[in-house]
Order: sequence, then structure tokens, then C-alpha cells
Amino acid sequence: MVGIVEATGFRVNVDYLSDDVKQALNWDPECRRVPLILSRGSIFNPTVPNIAFVGFYEGPFWGVMDMQSRVVAHMWGTGLEPDVGAALYDVSESASVREAIKSQSRHVPQFWMADHVGLVEELSRAIGVQRDDSAFGGKNTWVQTVYGT
Repeated sequence: MVGIVEATGFRVNVDYLSDDVKQALNWDPECRRVPLILSRGSIFNPTVPNIAFVGFYEGPFWGVMDMQSRVVAHMWGTGLEPDVGAALYDVSESASVREAIKSQSRHVPQFWMADHVGLVEELSRAIGVQRDDSAFGGKNTWVQTVYGT
């Protein structure tokens, strides 16, 4: 397996990808907020299953990037699909947000990828990462209701 880490800051640079791959990812260098059409969590595109992205998130929230990397490790390391595998490959959200941005819609939120806490929770559940609620005496009623613990 080959991995490329490119920490370019706020400018997306995918010059190392072939034109065919960029086309499959719907590369649009003019749309800075959504330059690639990626799935929920901005990780995958089902047309190019052997590429994953970590760090495509609008905000300095390391928890999201940590969970993105855990999802990739889970998918590629175990070969198992996460509980919400289809949702992690759905690109419709980023495609519709890109369309709204390009049409200059006023209905595009500042952080269109969801709140960072909610996205971390969603990705965690997808790969079975349990929250540690020990600081609350293990009495998180939501966790007890959903997981029966």
C-alpha cells in the first residue's frame, strides 16, 4: 500500500493524481470549498475505491481528522464494511453543496460538513468506536438507550 501525505494548508493540490482520477473525483479547481466530490465525512468516492482522503474538513477540528483516519484504517485494514458503509460512499451531499456554492446560494452553511462533534460521533459509530463516558459515571442515558449498556 502506498500512502501520500500532503500538508499544503488551505490550498488543495492534487497535481500528483492522473487526469483520469481527477475526472472520476469530479475535480473542480475553481470551487475552493468543494474541489472534489467526496462522501459523507469527505473521505471516499466510490468511483475510485483505492483512494481515501483525510483532512478535507472545513475547520481546525483534529477530532474529525482523527476519525477520518480511523475509518480509512478500519476499511482498508480489516476489509470490513462499517455499519453504515453505503452512507460513507454517498457523494450526493457534497455534490449538492458544490452546486449551491457555484450558484451563490445563501443557504450554504459556514460549516457544511456538519458540526464537528456530530461528525466524529457519526464516524465513530460507523466503525464501532465506543465513547468513554467514565467521566460521567458511565451514566450517559443516550448511550444506554441506543446500545443497551
